[in-house]
Amino acid sequence: MSAVEKFSRQGGASIGWVNSGFPLARLSVTHDQIHLWTAVGGYEFNKFQIIKLLPIKVFGINGVKILHSKNTYPESFVFTYFGRSAKFFEAVEATGFIPMGKPKLELKLQRKGSPIRVSVLLLLLSIYAGIYSGLGLGALLFTLFLGGLLIQSLVPAQNLFLSHGHHIDEVRHYLRAVMLVSIITLSSIWATGRLHLNLCKSEYLKQIG
Repeated sequence: MSAVEKFSRQGGASIGWVNSGFPLARLSVTHDQIHLWTAVGGYEFNKFQIIKLLPIKVFGINGVKILHSKNTYPESFVFTYFGRSAKFFEAVEATGFIPMGKPKLELKLQRKGSPIRVSVLLLLLSIYAGIYSGLGLGALLFTLFLGGLLIQSLVPAQNLFLSHGHHIDEVRHYLRAVMLVSIITLSSIWATGRLHLNLCKSEYLKQIG
């Protein structure tokens, strides 16, 4: 196969337990880098951070598991796509990309345990429960969105939220997923409320008209 400068494929992705279903993910490969774009953010690896590209199947759909040594990223990356596995890997090979990364013992030691402090998580859950019971769903969703934004933006918040030896990029996709679901749900509630208000107003105008 002749060499190509760049290979890209649309598909789906799973990062930890956060999924970006088809076609909300895109994998691009050049001779020395891999880029993965998803609904919850983008991720970049150079060839020295990739240990292996492992062909897998997810519910009968072809995919590739990205085994990497980048310790600031989540451990599990899976990209799924439609098409033949052999052609996919031939296209990757045609870019000249060769994984050069090696597993590191210190990476496994660094990742020991949960990246989130359990005590802080329990405290946040109790606060969110109080907000929901006292102020309702809208306030809870806004607080979840704001909390995710602050944790990603402020280093003191990260130091409080994360366990020792862990990095914000390990959980950033989870926080973005929570923010995305919160803002979509909040927008839906607002739109439904506006629609209900307009219907009531229309009905009232009919009655007095």
